[in-house]
Amino acid sequence: MEEAQAHIYKFGEFRVDASSRLLLRDNGEPVPLTPKVFNTLLYLVKHAGKIIDKDELMREIWTDTIVEENNLNKNISVLRRVLGEKRGEHRFIATVPGHGYKFVASVQVSSSGFQVSSLVESEIELMKLNNENESQEKSEPETQNLKPETDQIRNFKIPLLVGLVLVIAIISAVYFWRQSPNKSITTVAVLPFKPLVAENRDEVLEMGMADTLIARLGDNREIVVRPLGSVRRYGNLEQDPLIAGRELGVESVLDGSVQRVEDKIRVNVRLIKTADGSSLWSDTFDEKFTDIFVVQDAISKKVAEALKLRLSGDAQTPPEKRSTQNVEAYRFYLQGRYHALKATPPEIRQGIGFYQKAIAADPNYALALAGMAQAYAALPITSDVEPNQAFPQAKAGQTRLWKLTQT
Repeated sequence: MEEAQAHIYKFGEFRVDASSRLLLRDNGEPVPLTPKVFNTLLYLVKHAGKIIDKDELMREIWTDTIVEENNLNKNISVLRRVLGEKRGEHRFIATVPGHGYKFVASVQVSSSGFQVSSLVESEIELMKLNNENESQEKSEPETQNLKPETDQIRNFKIPLLVGLVLVIAIISAVYFWRQSPNKSITTVAVLPFKPLVAENRDEVLEMGMADTLIARLGDNREIVVRPLGSVRRYGNLEQDPLIAGRELGVESVLDGSVQRVEDKIRVNVRLIKTADGSSLWSDTFDEKFTDIFVVQDAISKKVAEALKLRLSGDAQTPPEKRSTQNVEAYRFYLQGRYHALKATPPEIRQGIGFYQKAIAADPNYALALAGMAQAYAALPITSDVEPNQAFPQAKAGQTRLWKLTQT
């Protein structure tokens, strides 16, 4: 239903005024919400009874910003608290595992207004009076020191012409700067890798390669790398990397394919300029899977060279100082991160299981310890797990990680 036809959405003891952007109780008492939280509620209420995918919600609420799913989870958590839902109760908002959210309460729609508290009413009236006074002040003509009409026109035209010349000069400078072949590229998106053979797909390895390269390249302050949460939705086999790059607002895209056969791995990589689709660099790597770290190092360094940048941090760290040298532990870590980032209770628990296997294979694996701590901390937000059950586990992982960094 179009918002112009119906501005009032009533459910339970609450009412939402879409035009005034207010959430009120039946007694007229306003319920304070931040703009993003209100937008989340309004979108769910307008689509009551329909399962709303998380990606759809994030695109609608953060139209000009790329954010992690955790931002949406926090908004839902705030709404549940504000609407008075108790733990395990879903009177208004239900979580649909693996999909998103559904507004389950009955919603009545009308176009009539409703009463608000006198305090809110007076504030609104005061804002209206201030706006009217400002408009009147701006519209009142000056009666003193008026110049003849010809002088006014001359004084208006001169600065207008100067302004037009400056605007044209700035636009021209920006255009030629963007067209310059020597302009440094400072933004890149690493897309999830794809299989060379669709039947042999390994989504964990494909996402893990992208995740690791994002971390390696992200250590460089001269380059902006889109996070995994922003690019993971572009893992479709038919995804056009140029379209993905333009939607992500980056100047370059790293697109690759990977195939593993027994203990051998082949990786094809290409770095593409988003503006015209030209190739900045491409290469093929054939290694044993036990040398997967060597492949990742080589790719990250060559991408940086193609972007005319220098790597820093872990990307230049010698192999013996990597977070782990244990390929089995690394594999378990990739599986843990793959599941945990889906942010549904069953997937988070599955991710914790893989993190535990990674730590068992390498007790000093810092990334696995950090991932497990984050997964435990996310359980109370995404499920009915009590904080006093999950947070001690998260704290224990953080303590182990801290002790590891002190050695």
